[in-house]
Amino acid sequence: MSGDPEVWWSEELHRIHEVEPGFRPNLSSGLAFYSVESRPVVSAAIARAKETGRGWDLELTLVTAKGRTVWVRTVGEVQTAGGRAVRLVGAVQDITDRKRAEIALVTTYERFTLASSAAGIGVWDYDLDAESLTWDDQMYALYACPRSGPKEPYSIWARRLHPEDRERSERELHAAIASEQRFDTSFRIVRPDGDVRHIKATAEVHRDANGVPRRVVGTNIDVTASERAAIELRETWSLLRAVLDSASEVSVIATDAALNIEVFNAGAERLLGYRAEEIVGKTTPLLIHDEEELAIRAAELTLSLGRPVVGGQVFTEASTMYEPREWTYVRKDGSRVVVSLVVTPMKTDDGHIAGYVGVAHDVTRQKEIESSLREAARAAESASLAKSQFLANMSHEIRTPMNAVIGLSHILGETPLDANQAACLSKLTTAGNALRALIDDILDLSKIEAGELRIEEATF
Repeated sequence: MSGDPEVWWSEELHRIHEVEPGFRPNLSSGLAFYSVESRPVVSAAIARAKETGRGWDLELTLVTAKGRTVWVRTVGEVQTAGGRAVRLVGAVQDITDRKRAEIALVTTYERFTLASSAAGIGVWDYDLDAESLTWDDQMYALYACPRSGPKEPYSIWARRLHPEDRERSERELHAAIASEQRFDTSFRIVRPDGDVRHIKATAEVHRDANGVPRRVVGTNIDVTASERAAIELRETWSLLRAVLDSASEVSVIATDAALNIEVFNAGAERLLGYRAEEIVGKTTPLLIHDEEELAIRAAELTLSLGRPVVGGQVFTEASTMYEPREWTYVRKDGSRVVVSLVVTPMKTDDGHIAGYVGVAHDVTRQKEIESSLREAARAAESASLAKSQFLANMSHEIRTPMNAVIGLSHILGETPLDANQAACLSKLTTAGNALRALIDDILDLSKIEAGELRIEEATF
């Protein structure tokens, strides 16, 4: 391979790059679609493949002809002849949705980590006999209160409780003191500057030998950041759920690594007749698949891979990932629908598989159209054949009496005729010859359609 060879793109590649179907790139123009930061990476991978014969598997960004930045997974391999690379063969898959989901999850995780690291923990000791509190420095920092002495009155805590949480929080504390239960609650406090903070509180009641409560020792943790992060996470999940549910024409089913279903979008509900609450956390995708079809596919993979493949492994086998395949889904009412299914693994940052996403769409209408097109093609072929046979038969049927007419006209021309008879005979002969020429043309047309026309060279 040398120079700037032409590159063949499939229909899907034209769609991903948002170019017209007739667009024919070469290597340079194809690489030009990759983003500035991705272009050197894929160029280096191609160069390395030419030199070493090793392929590549990369996730990069490219900019479409319409200016949109999309994430793609590009996989390539080298075909060699005589120890020399002669062809590069590869595939490109649009993974924008998955990458955006990954980025959103990473962002949410980073926010949560930051909130957790910033959370301070304060320790307090409540002397029940003296009704006084002992706080460490972090407690004063949490409540933004100045230290007034080694002991603080109980009210230093009570008066900082949010008005909406005060009655409940004090009731839970006194209930823990009066019983054997543990004090474990959350509440809000209002700092002197009006700042409202969320506090997670836990405590143990210490009793004397007679079981009389003497002290309560516990901790306060400022969970404001994590609370806000949780709210953002819920909002992010709600947005993601809304996006998934808006794809009502596509079934999206996500599972954990053990194939337990965790996401069942509105498209899946519409296609299969189940409600999400009937499926999520309660079953696996095996429920919606035809058992016989699964067994046949498992046998195929077992034969091709040389090792046993059973059950859900037909979906999680690495060699079957990313490629669309037709499957039969079994609806809740027992009816069946043919779908095109693509299964993609979800991986953690360290490469471990966290789960799988299966995206499927109903191809029933597509199958019907394909069948109709095949029937239409067969009908057209039959009609064309019937037409050709009709033309050939008609031409032969007309040519036989026409030859007789022309022959008799010739014989008649050899007899004595007056001027008027001779003129009529001339017209008859001319018309007969013209009609025979037309019949010959029709026969030639039939031969052309049948592929039987022979062309002879002749001197004019």
